[in-house]
Amino acid sequence: MKYALLVVIGFFSGMYGCIIGAGGGFILMPLLLLMHPSEEPETLVLISLLSVFINAVFGSMAYARLNRINYSCAIALSISLVPGSIVGAFLTGFVERKAFNIIFGALLLLISLRLFVRPIKGHETVKAPQHTDRSHIEMRGNNLMAYLLGSLIGCIGSFAGVGGGIMFVPLLIWLLKMPPHIATATSMPVVCVNALVGAMTHVLNGVSVDAYKVVALGVGMAFGAQIGAALSEHISSSWLLRLLAIALCLAGIRVIAQAF
Repeated sequence: MKYALLVVIGFFSGMYGCIIGAGGGFILMPLLLLMHPSEEPETLVLISLLSVFINAVFGSMAYARLNRINYSCAIALSISLVPGSIVGAFLTGFVERKAFNIIFGALLLLISLRLFVRPIKGHETVKAPQHTDRSHIEMRGNNLMAYLLGSLIGCIGSFAGVGGGIMFVPLLIWLLKMPPHIATATSMPVVCVNALVGAMTHVLNGVSVDAYKVVALGVGMAFGAQIGAALSEHISSSWLLRLLAIALCLAGIRVIAQAF
C-alpha cells in the first residue's frame, strides 16, 4: 500500500510540476519530510532528486514534441548550474534535520509570499501558441546575471531536493524576457540536469535509498509529466499559481513546526 501511495503522490506531483515547469520536487520534498520525520535529510533529498530527474526527463520529452523548448538557453543554464548543484549536495550532509526543516520551510514560505504578492506575469494566458518557432526566441535581458543566479538556484535546488524548477521559471521570464509558455518548457531540461548532478553527488558521497520508493515515485512522475504537459496546452495557469502559493505556505509552516 505504501508504494501504491507513492505512485499516486508521484503522479500528482509530476503533473502539477510539469504544468508550471517546476519538476514536482517542491511538492514531493515537503511530503517526504512529513512522511519520514526520523529520516536523514540527505536520504530524502536523494529520493526527491531521483524522482524529479525522472519527471524532468519525461516532461522534457513531452515539451520537445510540442516544440516549446529553447535549447540554447537550456544548455547554457544547465552548464552554469552544475557547480552550484555539486556544492548544494555537499551542504546537505552538514546540516542537521532540525536546521534543514527550518531552512527548507523558510524557503517554501518565501516562494509562497512571492507568488501571493506578485504572481508571475503572463501565466494568465489561456493556452500556448499552437506553432512555436523556438529558433526565433531572442535571448534578452541580463544574461550574465541570469547565469550567475542559475548557479545559485542550482545550489538551492540540489540542497533542498526540489530541482530548482520553481525558481528557474521566474528567472527565465523576468531576467531573460522569455514568454511564459516557453519558460515553463525550457525549465524542464534544466531541472533534469540539476537533479541528476545533485543526485549523483549524493550517491558518490555514499548516500543510499530504498530503490523501490524511487521506482514507485518515478512511475507516478513519468505518467504525471505526460498529463501535465498536455494540460498546459489547454488550461490557464493563473489560478494554479495561487493554489500553489497556498500549498507551499501550508507545507512550509508544517515543516518548520515539525522542527520544534
